[in-house]
Amino acid sequence: MSAGPQDRQRGATSAHAAAPSTLQLRILCTTDLHAHVFEWDYASARPRPGTGLLALSKVIAEARAEVRNAILCDNGDVLQGSALGDFAALGVGQPDHPGNPVIQCMNALRYDVGNLGNHDFSLGLAHLRHCLRGTTFPIVSANVRTVPTA
Repeated sequence: MSAGPQDRQRGATSAHAAAPSTLQLRILCTTDLHAHVFEWDYASARPRPGTGLLALSKVIAEARAEVRNAILCDNGDVLQGSALGDFAALGVGQPDHPGNPVIQCMNALRYDVGNLGNHDFSLGLAHLRHCLRGTTFPIVSANVRTVPTA
């Protein structure tokens, strides 16, 4: 393999130009949490071990410990879908509202980025905006825009 034109101009050898540089990257991703934080089935009012963000937190910690470079992402649908999500929506907009518990857990787990899912809009834009103000990580999305009302 020969050096490229720029490498030859700088006097680099082909061995130097071809030296591989690798980085091990682990991408961790959650999706469709639907406000399930605890290992609890709200519909049947009983424990459900191995479910929810609390159970995933152990897996996330282990996966991060194995690889130095890891990013944690979420694909959306985190705010609505369980009794906890509905309860957390009560009082949104009040000055003493503590924020969304799912977002608080995601902050504690040091998520790197999140995305919006369709169900994140289910409790209204005021609720969504309130929750997003509580994130310590960026939210990315496409095809979402605010349209002025008449």
